Amino acid sequence: MILDLNEYLENLLVELGGLGRFQFVLTLIVYGSKAMIAWSTLMMSFGGAIANWTCTWKTDLGDECISNSSLISKCNFKNNSEEFHCDPKAYDMSMSTVVSECNLICDREWIISTITTIQMGGLLIGAFISGQIGDVFGRKPAYYASIIILLVFNVIAAFSVSWQMFAVLRFLIGMGCGWYLTIDVTYMAEFTPAKYRSLILALPMWPLGTVTFALFSWLLHDWKYIQIASAFFVFHGLLAYCKLCK
Repeated sequence: MILDLNEYLENLLVELGGLGRFQFVLTLIVYGSKAMIAWSTLMMSFGGAIANWTCTWKTDLGDECISNSSLISKCNFKNNSEEFHCDPKAYDMSMSTVVSECNLICDREWIISTITTIQMGGLLIGAFISGQIGDVFGRKPAYYASIIILLVFNVIAAFSVSWQMFAVLRFLIGMGCGWYLTIDVTYMAEFTPAKYRSLILALPMWPLGTVTFALFSWLLHDWKYIQIASAFFVFHGLLAYCKLCK
């Protein structure tokens, strides 16, 4: 019975035109969004980067030491019997990351890897629940839900006022990424004839996303702008909503 149903649906796709304009738009919008999902997933590779930083060195008694180039990006050092600690920190202004924004170095360096882990936990949960949601409510509502999640929380994350707030938002962004990555292949496959299915699903959208992310990171040098750009470029997934409704 299931085999007969699959054959009927495959034949129906062919009779309706096979690979036509609808499939082209679907590929461009739905599968094209995968490049932007790579931006949201890889954000911490730039946001968690540690720029060079310098300190004013002081002892526990308040004595200062003049720093030199050998002390760049160090948390403490000893001079004879005295131990000096990094007091205020000045970061390289050529790039702005979450690390420099929230001062996540030395004894706070663990926070960066923790935020990344939290994001991956969100991705796992999003992937776990989206398949069931797609089966119950349909692939299209599930797809647009993932786009809205990424659009909204990427923008909000750019205005985070603490690393705790940023970590929560990265969890939600990760959930949106996992949500999308579970639903997109099924959504595409169900509307693509079997003859062209492997070709379309093999399009290198994820590598394209990683390359463009690296390019824009190099151009923008600011994690907040990259967050907003991640939301801006994923917005095109919503623009085709009416087109795909027809």
